[in-house]
Amino acid sequence: MQVDKFINEKYARLLLFFCGWSVSPTFFYTMKAEEDQDVWFVSDYRDLNFNEDLSVYRSVTLIAWSLGVWVAEQLFGGRSSVVWEQKIAINGTGCPIHDTEGIPEVIFRGTLDNLTPDGIRRFNRRMCASKERLAAWERVPSRPLEEISDELRFLFQAIQARKDKPVSFSWDQAIVGLSDRIFPTANQLAHWQRRNVRIKEIEAPHDPFGLWKQWNELSVK
Repeated sequence: MQVDKFINEKYARLLLFFCGWSVSPTFFYTMKAEEDQDVWFVSDYRDLNFNEDLSVYRSVTLIAWSLGVWVAEQLFGGRSSVVWEQKIAINGTGCPIHDTEGIPEVIFRGTLDNLTPDGIRRFNRRMCASKERLAAWERVPSRPLEEISDELRFLFQAIQARKDKPVSFSWDQAIVGLSDRIFPTANQLAHWQRRNVRIKEIEAPHDPFGLWKQWNELSVK
């Protein structure tokens, strides 16, 4: 696991963002934070080792996207030393391999079995709504194929190993893209409704970040 401390000025507030699988944190560098916030990006889920001390912050805003939603739940479920300002999940669920509340297992396995340059490009096309967004992703240097392959295999095994061991974690809001072709919209809605989490539906694909220029645009309202 990698923690990229993009802004680390020892402010009292932290914005902690969990990327999706295969994503380079540099894609999010253009998103603006508030002036009194540190900003850390978490990525590269080839393990679940997170050894940062968040208790030093007066408050932490947690934003997690895609498979980062599950990773964040695993790390922080039952953790009481963090003072959360808000916790927002985007286009992901706590049951990421699930036929009715996540990515159907046959689809997840299909992605896992097609980890080639062409397979990754097909995945990115499904993730994005337009050629312009796909071009934006492709302008960012991609992580090595072997690395992201290992990451997805680790996640698949870890998710399957823990699927009968639910964690206790409460989100303030789940943002759900109505055109998501990675995590089916209906499955996301079913998951968050079951957990009684406030849902915000948006017209967006799995990658909704073309809608925002500042992190505070995602704030719970």
